[in-house]
Amino acid sequence: MRSPVALAFSTVVSLLFLPTIYAILDDLRTGTARLVRRARGVQDDGKGASAATVAALHVE
Repeated sequence: MRSPVALAFSTVVSLLFLPTIYAILDDLRTGTARLVRRARGVQDDGKGASAATVAALHVE
């Protein structure tokens, strides 16, 4: 049987910490893609980077 402290810790990590980290990483990816587009002189539509846009940036 798990201790209450371990259960509380795993709940905090799975429900609060990990989603926050994923959101921060997603924002960094979007901001980086926007910065790369701006540096290349591509018009920014303000909608953020789609997966196709990011894939196209890596192919070029």
